[in-house]
Amino acid sequence: MLCRALAVVSGTFGALFPGRVVETTKQAFLGAAYENPEDLRAKEWYVYAVRLQSALVAVAGLLAIVLGVFGGGEDDAEPEDAGEPVAS
Repeated sequence: MLCRALAVVSGTFGALFPGRVVETTKQAFLGAAYENPEDLRAKEWYVYAVRLQSALVAVAGLLAIVLGVFGGGEDDAEPEDAGEPVAS
């Protein structure tokens, strides 16, 4: 459930602030390899793609939560043969 909630939160943040996500990722991954990562600028289509991908992650997280709650919640269910001794 925590992973699903994290997907919703991070996806929503990325959909609302894609430029911020791109800048943070750029600093984190390119900062060690390049002398001037702050001079690099993402193209507009890339920022749009980050927004779209983040929105899809948020929707997928919401669907996973809804299906987990209303679909029976198989995550908490025990396996059918749990606790039964194995016949040899």
